Amino acid sequence: MPSKNQTSQAVSNDDEEVASVETSVLSFLRRYTLGTRIDDRILDLMLSGGSAVSTGNTVGELLMRRPHTVKALLGARLVALSALAAERDVCGEVRQIDGTDSPMSDEVALTRKLLDGSNLCQQLESMVSFIVTHDGQTKVGSPGEQLVAMALQNPLIAQGVAIWAREVIKGTEFVSSGTYSTVAPSILSLVRVLYAKHHSLRDDSLEVAFGFLSHSKSNSDVSYQKLNEIKEQSLRLLLFLSIRGEGPTVLNRIKDVMSQSGGTSLDASLARYFASGLLDVARGPFSVPFVRSLAAFFIAPAIAEALRTSYFKETSKNRLGVLLDDFKRLEESKGSLMNAEDIALVRSFLATYSDMTLEK
Repeated sequence: MPSKNQTSQAVSNDDEEVASVETSVLSFLRRYTLGTRIDDRILDLMLSGGSAVSTGNTVGELLMRRPHTVKALLGARLVALSALAAERDVCGEVRQIDGTDSPMSDEVALTRKLLDGSNLCQQLESMVSFIVTHDGQTKVGSPGEQLVAMALQNPLIAQGVAIWAREVIKGTEFVSSGTYSTVAPSILSLVRVLYAKHHSLRDDSLEVAFGFLSHSKSNSDVSYQKLNEIKEQSLRLLLFLSIRGEGPTVLNRIKDVMSQSGGTSLDASLARYFASGLLDVARGPFSVPFVRSLAAFFIAPAIAEALRTSYFKETSKNRLGVLLDDFKRLEESKGSLMNAEDIALVRSFLATYSDMTLEK
């Protein structure tokens, strides 16, 4: 039976631990309210799974007395729990197939990673520019390098970063900021690197690319040339997505953007830039959906008008001639899977550019 001194010492230790946790909760709430970074020391005290306080009701009672703290932590905690549920389902399917038991992620560790990723994204918003590495091997260093390393290893964090990039470029506040011309290229590079590893980010990557294409010159600090360079980088991202299987989606959306009546921020020079890049990477044999999208893209009035000029380079015209030959053979092929509507679309494409002078 413990002595009176031992009992007193245990109560004292519990009181000190409660005070420590309560202090960390207050610090967390203060930093969350001010929008400043939350360091690991505070999270360790609040999320530690090894202390008697965290396994009981004390932490819960402290947090419930401060609802804003619960709100701040709730998002990351729910995402972590959802990810763990999905992981359990996948591991169960793998176990049924080959009998392999995969180790499960730790909820506390995953929640901490999500909060760390959020803090890094928040830091990037206040930076003039940031570094994006392609291998993700640098786990220490600048916030950009740390974020890439975390996101490449964890698809959940990668998805969060993609959502952050998609949201941060919206509205006029980002476009009119003094750091737009230096941060924009970094965001586009970040999205490209993450998509190369996690193809599930295709929708967010598309939205980021088209988001930059929609930006107009509302910032006096950004020259027309610099804005076009950023849009050219966006178009290169779209070409990268196209060769990874998103060709029909990209072509249809580019065509729609160019077909907008007035106010389009994608001019003829950018249309030629994208078409030249597309002709560089387009190689047969082509699937019927891609043929349909490719033909519809090239016969769009705004695209045809941009290409049927002396500004369209001869090398690109030559590649267009090769593509026309491929489509002509496809149209004459008796074994083609194209329906009557597809054939009419291809013939329209051939007719649109039939009078162009192409050097073979």
